[in-house]
Amino acid sequence: MNCHPARLAVLVILAAAMAACGGGSGGSSGGGGQPPRTAPDLAGVWAGSWQGADPALGAVTGTWEASLSETSNGVNGTGYLLGDVDCMDGSVQGTAGKTDMTGTLSRSPCQQNSWKLTALSTDSASATGSWTQSVSKAQGTFTGIRIAVPGGPRIRFMSPPAGAPDTIVTVVGSGFDPARSNNSLFFTNGVPSAVLAATDTVLSARVPGTTGTASVVLRTPANQALSPRPFSVDVTAPEALAGDSAAVASGPQGIAFSPDGRKVYVASQGSVSIISAVTNKVIVPNSAYPNTPRAVALGIVASPDGKRVYVGGGVEGVVAMDAALAQAIPSESIVGFTVGSSAVIAPQTLALSPDGTQLYVADNRSDGVVRVVTLASRAYVSSPSFGAGRVPVAVAAHPDGTKVYVAVADPARASVDFIAALDPRTGIPAAATIPLATGAGPKGIVFAPDGRSAYVSNHDANTVSVVDTTTGSVSATLSGFRAPAGIAVSPDGKKVLVVNSGDDTVTQIDTASRALTSVAVVVSGVAVAAPAGIAVSPDGSHAYVTGRLANTVTEIGNTAALTVALDGNGIGSVSSSPPGITCGAACQARFPIGSRVALSALAGTGSEFSGWKGVGCGNGMVTVQKPGVLCTATFKNVAQSTGANGGGGCFIATAAYGSPLASEVEVLRNFRDEHLLTNAAGRRFVQIYYRYSPAIAGTIREHDSLRMLVRAALWPVVGSVRHPAGAGSVLLLLALLAWSVRSRKTVRL
Repeated sequence: MNCHPARLAVLVILAAAMAACGGGSGGSSGGGGQPPRTAPDLAGVWAGSWQGADPALGAVTGTWEASLSETSNGVNGTGYLLGDVDCMDGSVQGTAGKTDMTGTLSRSPCQQNSWKLTALSTDSASATGSWTQSVSKAQGTFTGIRIAVPGGPRIRFMSPPAGAPDTIVTVVGSGFDPARSNNSLFFTNGVPSAVLAATDTVLSARVPGTTGTASVVLRTPANQALSPRPFSVDVTAPEALAGDSAAVASGPQGIAFSPDGRKVYVASQGSVSIISAVTNKVIVPNSAYPNTPRAVALGIVASPDGKRVYVGGGVEGVVAMDAALAQAIPSESIVGFTVGSSAVIAPQTLALSPDGTQLYVADNRSDGVVRVVTLASRAYVSSPSFGAGRVPVAVAAHPDGTKVYVAVADPARASVDFIAALDPRTGIPAAATIPLATGAGPKGIVFAPDGRSAYVSNHDANTVSVVDTTTGSVSATLSGFRAPAGIAVSPDGKKVLVVNSGDDTVTQIDTASRALTSVAVVVSGVAVAAPAGIAVSPDGSHAYVTGRLANTVTEIGNTAALTVALDGNGIGSVSSSPPGITCGAACQARFPIGSRVALSALAGTGSEFSGWKGVGCGNGMVTVQKPGVLCTATFKNVAQSTGANGGGGCFIATAAYGSPLASEVEVLRNFRDEHLLTNAAGRRFVQIYYRYSPAIAGTIREHDSLRMLVRAALWPVVGSVRHPAGAGSVLLLLALLAWSVRSRKTVRL
């Protein structure tokens, strides 16, 4: 594009007035004798997704979160990764250079990640970047948004992470208002959900009807916050079809999903295995812990924040493990009591409170009790004994956190087995017991997502009891089972899955009609699988059942994972139809095998979508198949900018200095926010500047000579802004320029 001399003159004049650029406030402009801040304002909490390639592991993906504070020239804070990672927690450091911001995520003892921002929108509080590991040669990209600001509320996680309307959800974080009415919780329907209970760190609410999958917004008098990951209402129940099996260590019983649905934790005799829920392959085999009594495989739970796993350890009490590698953390384990004393089937002896602060341990012993453990201190209290010879076999926490149910059996069959309702903090009985039957032999218990019902598997009676939690009584007793043990409910509340240890099947109960559907659990080359425990994925697409004698874990369902990665130096997002993918926040979802999924890419302002990469991804129409499909969407930064108006509005300065993160660009942003936008003349100039500058910036980027000329013209402007005494003269210059441009409407650029 040729540049006429007259146009060039106007271009240079506008460039010299570049104090009008900007895109979000960010630190001081140097007043009060303080040095100017040279980095963009990233203070607060950021969260998003990451993806890449590792030479040893292949494609890797996951989510991340970082809590950042400003420094004089960058940021520091803490961060953690979830997904296909080895170490989760680390420290974040970042430094702004002349044209970029780079930093590290240190995760001792694992490899350090180096990162670099490639695009930043301070207006929309979104960012993209790249990361590398110098030793492993792994590399990839990340994208994220700011979910909380300093001094405001923060959402750490939601439990459960998915559910249908009417599901009870616990929101955990900080800075909440203890007055229930001062917390407005918004899903996607624009109507605040009724908050059932509130403290400064925990809210309880029901998912409203007619809502969709999206980040949840919390508004308090202090500010607002977003959930770090979308809450999904796109939940279902597993199809009644058995799939692949994976071999694990001897005698598996307890089983649990990670909150993101990517991993499955299996408790065997003296070890824990981690299975990829994408490939059905063991990714961490047999991470050992003390194999004291034979019953150490009875219970395992994953914390709702995704960081810890707890497993019954016999005379060792409860072993705490790192959720990434299932390695024991002795300093966090709970000792002083025994969990279990025999090899009887009891896969659900552990449960967590919805907010993840309390652990409930049914000790599965004659004359036994339930321990209520406060995880922060590892202190515990014990419930009263349930009676001479009686054994607490299974435990479950109500979704609203107000009560704990315990299945209590009398092995001698001398008295009625029952459900005990305990106070979730003290373990003291909170209501009358709920009788089952003499010789029922309960083994498992689970609450429906709406909290109105509970289901109990009665191993010796071959029945399932349906408990009305409002009345505290059994409303129905269902028959047709064979020695039922583990029990689970789908997140949509429509199916209850019951493991039949007597005939190697899993029975699905339709909760509306109470019709039964049987699924055979067949393990190749094994005569008797002896299934025991079961867990359903957070989205309900599939489940896994443990084979106690087959030493296997078998999948139930007929789905496969579709994973989306974002690449390039631009900002963008990807959604799917049918729904499930909302990337960059939720970049992995499962769909029925053989189904067709349409992926839609949406570029952010200043970016454009460049296309798809990946086998079978084509034009974004994907056929879902085993073991899963990975599609990468590439977004290009075409404006070399960071804001809704390009460079946060800094079109010309960004073009001249080559980066929206250049210190000169940040100085001009600050001047706009603190001086120009505070008066009518300055606002008029900003309006005119935004109208004409994008085209001018495009011309500047194409000519090195123009870039040098504009930088020379900007030099005195930036210098004046950095020294407060000169700010008034610059403001006057801009006011005169705005008046001049307004008067000469015939000027053509």
